[in-house]
Amino acid sequence: AGGQVIDIGRGQGSVNFLALDASQSNFYILGDSGSFFRLPIGGGTRQALAAKVGLNLTGPLEIDQNAIYSEDLTDASSGRGGSIFAVPTNGGAVSYLVTKENSPHNVATDQNYVYYPHAPITGDLNFHFVRKVAKGGGTPVLYPNCSAGTVAGVIGVAVDSTAVYVMGYDRNNAGIVFKQAK
Repeated sequence: AGGQVIDIGRGQGSVNFLALDASQSNFYILGDSGSFFRLPIGGGTRQALAAKVGLNLTGPLEIDQNAIYSEDLTDASSGRGGSIFAVPTNGGAVSYLVTKENSPHNVATDQNYVYYPHAPITGDLNFHFVRKVAKGGGTPVLYPNCSAGTVAGVIGVAVDSTAVYVMGYDRNNAGIVFKQAK
């Protein structure tokens, strides 16, 4: 089962995250140097898209027809802080959608927004919130009711056309998953 293994690209360096675009024609790669690449699914030469985007890139990668979205987990005490950014799928300047966040991680996207767990800079750093920011950047907005006493820590977020799904743990360290209509 599974068939023959086909080598589509050697010498890619260390690969931290890999994602396939919706057209299923390209892989997008985040290397350990913080650089982004595109590699055709049929094999060929990789194309550099952006070099050394962040200090502590954690993935995963979210991709739409225009950009790759991810995060730099560097905490806000570093001066620049954590960020959510977009790398154009055809290469070009990196857009920072939000900066100076504390430990943004595990982004999810819909047609208009990037959603991410966020820890407040002061107070109980284990109490996380879900925020969203427009794909074009702007002021992040606290997503209503995703944290209001229900979640002690947010581990991940997913979205579809109708709801935001949150995975985390409650104040007793029991795992929970819930959804909220958009």
